Amino acid sequence: DTIEKKKEDFLQQNEDASFKYCQAIMKQLSEPLKKSISEKTFSVHGGHELYLQAKRKVELDYKLVPRKGVK
Repeated sequence: DTIEKKKEDFLQQNEDASFKYCQAIMKQLSEPLKKSISEKTFSVHGGHELYLQAKRKVELDYKLVPRKGVK
């Protein structure tokens, strides 16, 4: 029973650490996209496609980050 409780605590700690790490990575990777949005970079003809490209880049960069853990 004690071992099972420790295992659950350990798994929860891993999930929490993974969530915080992933959240920080996403914040860092999406910063240029947020800046472009606030500077109205995409408010031009064809801007929606530019936005989709920038969004895809954030997603691809995130997938390349190692050791994201369970979250």
